[in-house]
Amino acid sequence: MALDNEPFKKHMKRFVTLIVDKLKQEKLFAPQGGPIILAQIENEYNTIQRAFREKRDSYVQWAGKLALSLNANVSWIMSAEDLAYSVARFFSKNGSMVNYYMYYGGTNFGRTSASFTTTRYYDEGPLDELGLQREPKWGHLKDVYRALSLCKRALFWGVPTTLKLGPDQQAIVWQQAGASACTAFLANNNNRLAQHVNFRGQDIHLPARSISVLPDCKIVVFNTQLVTTQHNSRNFVRSELENKNFNWEMYREVPPVRLGFKFDVPRELFHLTKDTTDYALIPLLV
Repeated sequence: MALDNEPFKKHMKRFVTLIVDKLKQEKLFAPQGGPIILAQIENEYNTIQRAFREKRDSYVQWAGKLALSLNANVSWIMSAEDLAYSVARFFSKNGSMVNYYMYYGGTNFGRTSASFTTTRYYDEGPLDELGLQREPKWGHLKDVYRALSLCKRALFWGVPTTLKLGPDQQAIVWQQAGASACTAFLANNNNRLAQHVNFRGQDIHLPARSISVLPDCKIVVFNTQLVTTQHNSRNFVRSELENKNFNWEMYREVPPVRLGFKFDVPRELFHLTKDTTDYALIPLLV
């Protein structure tokens, strides 16, 4: 149902609006003093979007516009650029840690997976289920943290000052008293229009909904909307070796006559078998 379907969109808009309004009433969003700093309007859509063909793009556009129309005043996550913007914005406002869910797909292989299946959970993180970098997410986030690392002295020891640069533009300047450490975050919070701002005598271009990082308050080293990382894609090739003469077989094991251990209470399986097998035969003697 997650497609450009009018009945679905009507009821989903009603439901999402109800939830956001309740969160606003309880003052749970970060600008209200609450703990919610991010929100997400769509999740794991990539796994099903191919089935909807031309309808998928219009649905994604509708979902994004709906999220922004709710005026929650927190970042809505839908892409690598949005994620980078949210991370930079959070640290610019004295944030201390970002916990990613998921950064590495929770996919289990071999004996750690379910019976007869490979348990797949999330394959769209910066690292995919095979441990490979999924670009541009991985590289763009790496660039965010490279830029933030250059700002560490001012962020650790400095004091922030907020300056208004325009209707939707601001600068958050971190400076250490009596020292040369200075870092600036220039934000354009307009979701549609890019802007030019004047900061300390410099004319600086800010793309829509973006933050530029100036570790020395002079040079822009990173902007959250400018993705310089190369894109990549995966191609799967069917393994001829693994699928050659692939047949299911069944056999019956004979229960052992002699038992290796005796104990009064059940034992934890991992320590009992030393991880040599997933199974143990434990007869009960009464």
